Amino acid sequence: DGCHCVVHLVGIIKSSENNSYEQAHELPCEALVAAAQKAGINHIVALSIIGSGAQSTNDCFASRGRAEEILLAGDVPVTILRVPMVLGENDFASRALHKKASSNVAFTFRHLSLEQPIYAGDVMHLFVGRCSILVATAAACVRFLGILDNRLYRP
Repeated sequence: DGCHCVVHLVGIIKSSENNSYEQAHELPCEALVAAAQKAGINHIVALSIIGSGAQSTNDCFASRGRAEEILLAGDVPVTILRVPMVLGENDFASRALHKKASSNVAFTFRHLSLEQPIYAGDVMHLFVGRCSILVATAAACVRFLGILDNRLYRP
């Protein structure tokens, strides 16, 4: 009754012995789809990354692609927002980039990559906005259908 939209922000950019891409991307999506269907959620908005695709030769991108497919195969409508690398205050990637940028030696970060990082706060605003639009649209549709229903079936 109170939750209409779920925001899914789970993901890693580096796997480890204790945290595989499957554990971080695919398994949470399976659990989310089952829980959302059971709870009657109206929409899922999920974060993904530019370059994702189940057929990718990059293990991270391939796992993200499989995770997207899991979400899209469920009964709950899904919006997948693919963004470039997300950087936040004092996170691992931000600290690593700051350290390299502060050194006396020039570096390139995936020099063939054309995407620019995006700030985590901007991503959050995007997700909150998307959910607000979905909830407002659903509420407007319910109100409109209620008006039609009252006009058509008035006793």
